[in-house]
Amino acid sequence: MTKYPGAHGVLTDFKGEIDQNSDIAYFPGCLDFFDCFLDVGVDFHGIGESSIKLLNRIDIKPRILSLKCCGHDALWQGYTATFDALREYNEDKLKKSGIKTLVTSCAECFRTFSKDYELDLEVMHISQILEKNRDKLDIETNGTMVTYHDPCRLGRHMGVYDAPRNVLSKVKGLIFKELHDAREDAQCCGVSSWISCNPEAKFLVVEKLERARDTNSKTLITACPKCYAHLNCVKNEKPPIKDFNIDVEDLTLFLSKLIDKR
Repeated sequence: MTKYPGAHGVLTDFKGEIDQNSDIAYFPGCLDFFDCFLDVGVDFHGIGESSIKLLNRIDIKPRILSLKCCGHDALWQGYTATFDALREYNEDKLKKSGIKTLVTSCAECFRTFSKDYELDLEVMHISQILEKNRDKLDIETNGTMVTYHDPCRLGRHMGVYDAPRNVLSKVKGLIFKELHDAREDAQCCGVSSWISCNPEAKFLVVEKLERARDTNSKTLITACPKCYAHLNCVKNEKPPIKDFNIDVEDLTLFLSKLIDKR
């Protein structure tokens, strides 16, 4: 059991093998801060633990880096001085670490480190490194039908559409159904950068859940912690808006649970 450093402090213990001398590092992002959403039935700590488990599954024991928040929200809300301070700290920490690859399970961290930082290293979303090593995953299910929501930062901003789908395609027995609005046409989950959770944003979330339900899938999978939060927030609202009759799961959590069942 190892203490898991996150962007805002230290998360609880997690199971997984790490190697602090590895040249591949995993950064969980602000998962500990997102725990303010726990009352809507989400498991942010599980995303970090599942990511470590999946990396171990493909024979990678990552280093865990305790960076500060990547600064995504500060940048997109106009707090440029705050973002610059976070970027300066993280760039220095990453440079001194000597790592060659930084893996993150957060689409916003992936986009920010890739586009808004000056780093002499490879930045990968967890779906990309799993895709690269997908033949090692050896995961199966019994005819489960799923669909997938493309996060804005991972899809339109970074052009990563195939990696999550290619990973899911390697799950034996999985049935995959595309949403009506997928890939380049994917609609935002509704709440970008936590700028506003208003009726218009909620309408977008409801529409996304309805379209996912209409595929007859058991689970709507996404690869962004915020999409995971906002979709579950509306799905589990009290009193309920409607019965969407579909689970919403992060990609890492979904895959990890299949491993556990096996």
